[in-house]
Amino acid sequence: MAGTSDGPVVRSDLLCAFQVLGADVLPVRVLAVGADVDLWQIDDTLAAREPTGPLHAVDGGRFAVRPALSLVARPRDDRAVRVARRIGDDFLVALDTCRDVVGGALFGFDHEPARLVLPAVGFADRAAAKAWLSGHRDLLAAAVRACCRAGCHDLSVALAARIWALPAPDPDLEWAHEVSRWGAESAIEARRPDALAGLLAAGARWFADAGDFVTAELHGIRESRTRRRIGAPFGIADALWRRAAIYRRWGRPHFALDCYRELAADYQEQGDRQGSARASAATGVTLLESRRPEAATEQFEQALRLYDRVSGAPPAERASVLEHLGRALWALGEHGTALRRLDQALSLLAHVDEPAADRIRRLRADLER
Repeated sequence: MAGTSDGPVVRSDLLCAFQVLGADVLPVRVLAVGADVDLWQIDDTLAAREPTGPLHAVDGGRFAVRPALSLVARPRDDRAVRVARRIGDDFLVALDTCRDVVGGALFGFDHEPARLVLPAVGFADRAAAKAWLSGHRDLLAAAVRACCRAGCHDLSVALAARIWALPAPDPDLEWAHEVSRWGAESAIEARRPDALAGLLAAGARWFADAGDFVTAELHGIRESRTRRRIGAPFGIADALWRRAAIYRRWGRPHFALDCYRELAADYQEQGDRQGSARASAATGVTLLESRRPEAATEQFEQALRLYDRVSGAPPAERASVLEHLGRALWALGEHGTALRRLDQALSLLAHVDEPAADRIRRLRADLER
């Protein structure tokens, strides 16, 4: 819990919090955490401030500082490191709590806070969690930056990863570009290429969900390059699959096809027939979506030939290829062959995946009308 710092030290840490975060206005909780005191003590300290001093109250339980103070560059001294770490740890736990309420996947970025100054922030419901996230977005970006500058690189990376695990709070994404910059910088400084690749992957997904496909693409390209430098085949493939999915969401199928060609070449070099079959199938689906059924048919038939040479291939994968092949053949006017392919898909799914089987039954019925 809170420390027992004396008044002058508390006041110095209060001002340090503004400088560390580069902010002119801070909530009382952030000030208390930065100064390592509980809310009762921070209230007493703030109440005893000099009327002409640097701090003054503003709306919503927040305090402002003279603008010139927050713009003064603070050296990376022990006090700045302590303040940055306290605030970072508090935000880390708040983000985890927010994620528990709102939802969001986080893998490979475990981080244990050193010590909490105050009990964790709680949220009554999803609306409260989202409101907190929206209200603290700039401070969250500032905390990622502050922890990086303070040398708390692992904490900075963990904060960025948790931000990417949550939905964008609003359309203004300038703060998110700050998170991206400083999170990546921290992963580089910490010499954690796997963490850098993971942040880039999560950031690409986050920006795509927010509708910023240009930034999502840049993150995806950087992730692919990073994973190739690491030399992890599965990571390289996963990055290409993710980039292709973003391109398809963006309405850039030609770029998705480039990714699938690269995947196919990698799988062929590795002798991975199932991977090659999946790349061919995805190429076919993209071509079919682009209204190129003849070219799609070639890819689906190639995928089926590859699956014939894979022992233990999941029936659902083969059935999906047959279903899309049926759609492509129907578009080409080969109705009889198309229905036979759908029947083959149905035979693989019946009593195994009934929802998928029902979908094919409905498709077949619709085509025959």
